Amino acid sequence: MASAVFCFSLLLELFVLVTGFTEVQQLSDSCYKPMKDHRPSVIKTYPRPHEYVNVSDLPSSWDWRNIDGKNFVSITRNQHIPQYCGSCWAMGSTSALAECDSFNQCGTCSFFGSCSIIKNYTVWKVGDYGDVSGRDHMKAEIFKNGPISCAIMATKGLEAYDGGVFAEFHIVSVPNHIISVAGWGVTEDGTEFWIVRNSWGEFWGESGWARIVTSAYKGGKGNWYNLAIEHNCAYGDPIVT
Repeated sequence: MASAVFCFSLLLELFVLVTGFTEVQQLSDSCYKPMKDHRPSVIKTYPRPHEYVNVSDLPSSWDWRNIDGKNFVSITRNQHIPQYCGSCWAMGSTSALAECDSFNQCGTCSFFGSCSIIKNYTVWKVGDYGDVSGRDHMKAEIFKNGPISCAIMATKGLEAYDGGVFAEFHIVSVPNHIISVAGWGVTEDGTEFWIVRNSWGEFWGESGWARIVTSAYKGGKGNWYNLAIEHNCAYGDPIVT
């Protein structure tokens, strides 16, 4: 399990490349729109986990925040500070990888409006990347290589979420937001859920995190209740330089 895969930020940027989505606004005000550029949507030089991992051998729960007592995830961020900026697709990205000036490669701003260039920082590059979807394929990728990024439909119900296992029925879910999926688990009553990190700050949900039902919910009808979280996801294999 490569430690570099825990760079959530790069996965969010890769999601845009793989799926062609960028954030625009929320539902009535949708958060992204289709977009493509000259780069290939998939680079694959070796088999992905779903091609060799037997899903039945995976544990019933897996959480990159607690692997044998060690937390592999980075801090939770808030794209709404100091104001909403519609950056879920890039939230946490440490740098833009191409065609940027020094500030856009790595810059920071204070609450008082002053900005500066960060000169010493880690550069994250990517090797293989592509799309992954479906409960089994997602589990295999997360287990072997770390968290992935996924599109969901952010609803008023999700905005109001303050804990527990989230399930909200929709006949059709139209994605308008991007989050990270860092594992899965099962409640005492047998409800399976995804472990989700959002970019709305630690005051939201369970300290910035959420649990959303998998497609196994209600006897395999979970895709009607999980905001399409299993339909459009992306993986990437970061390279640290």
